[in-house]
Amino acid sequence: MRFVSMAFLSACMFWSHGALANSATEYDKLQERLLSGKPTFSVVDLSKCTRKDQTPVTPALKAGFRIDSFRINPGDNPIITYTRNNLSAAPDGTPVILFLQYQIAQDDTATITFRRLAPDTYKDIAEPRISVCKLGVGVNYYP
Repeated sequence: MRFVSMAFLSACMFWSHGALANSATEYDKLQERLLSGKPTFSVVDLSKCTRKDQTPVTPALKAGFRIDSFRINPGDNPIITYTRNNLSAAPDGTPVILFLQYQIAQDDTATITFRRLAPDTYKDIAEPRISVCKLGVGVNYYP
């Protein structure tokens, strides 16, 4: 009887641990990946996102990059923030800095701010575009 009770207790503990692991949010999974130092790639499909101002997402491109650094803002509603910037060219050939900021909230949403900056002054040369994506749909993390 004692053996059966121990086996039953072990099975219950295993099942409850598995249930807890499966209930982790996409935010929780990302935080665990980042804090454990696992290489993590952020991939966005803007066709599955919406603009904060409700205008159409154009172009509905797909892009991704490795998250090299991040910050977790503490508080009642912690936010994971990571950024990416690179020197590029506007359609007319003018050099621009493309700056992307991702803010990941505990409700499994990503707010992505896209800015085009002048490389000599770092001032906006166009209005920032803000998109909102659901984690696991518009924004995914690999591998």
